[in-house]
Amino acid sequence: MSTAPRFSVPGVVLALAAVACFAAYDAGAKLASAGVPLVLALWVRYGLQAILTARTIASSQGLQAWQTQRRGMHIARALALLGCNVFSFLSFTHLPVAEVTAILMLTPVLMTLFSAYSLGETVSRGKWLLVGLGFVGALLVVKPTEAGLDLKLLLPLGLLASNTVFQALTSQLVRTESPRTVFVYTTVVGLLSLSLILPMFWTGWPSGHYGAILLLMALLSTCGHHMLVLAYARTAASRVTPLLYFQLLFSAVAGWCIFDQVPDSLGFLGMALIALSGILNRPGHREGANS
Repeated sequence: MSTAPRFSVPGVVLALAAVACFAAYDAGAKLASAGVPLVLALWVRYGLQAILTARTIASSQGLQAWQTQRRGMHIARALALLGCNVFSFLSFTHLPVAEVTAILMLTPVLMTLFSAYSLGETVSRGKWLLVGLGFVGALLVVKPTEAGLDLKLLLPLGLLASNTVFQALTSQLVRTESPRTVFVYTTVVGLLSLSLILPMFWTGWPSGHYGAILLLMALLSTCGHHMLVLAYARTAASRVTPLLYFQLLFSAVAGWCIFDQVPDSLGFLGMALIALSGILNRPGHREGANS
């Protein structure tokens, strides 16, 4: 079986382009939140993803894409990802883009804790130090003493928790399930769930630039994940994963250019500590809250 080379310039470019798309998607979510219902925004994204899924996967494999012995876990994973998207949209509505992205990057840290307590894996002292480093970085980013008991801080924490559950379920499913089957269940379960509740929130298609932002968000998300898959196919995961932390930089730039939001010096230090802890933890493949 062929493996991806350890280093490939096209793979690096694709990975950077992917995280740039993710940062732009997050900025679009913050823009759209001012005039678009959450359910509609997510329904459009899942709808476009479903169309592409039908064309690229279901049409080639047919019913084989649905065959699985772990249907319950597929559904749980899809709902966890839907929860990620809900918390992500709400977080970007109320909080700066760069800070929310930084909290999300703590996922590898929580995955270390999950591996230690749920899977019984041995975690070295160095790994525990990196876990602590990541949480120190998170405190520098959110500054809870400044915000007091601001309940808005619970939104990115909900995003982090749901994304950790999503990643944990993913790590279990990919051992036995086809990636195409995982993708089909993720898309269909999410779209059906949103379609069931969409009539309760429907106020008509948003007019003007909000409609264009929705379509652009769906396109950015789809292109970003496609390029990330191509990046992992062309470059070893150990080389691609550290590049995912460039999303912190792209998010900071987007927040500055679009919303005039610039993290202070402690915020930048916290982001650097989170990125350092994640890179040195050498996490595996990550799909992220924007999958």
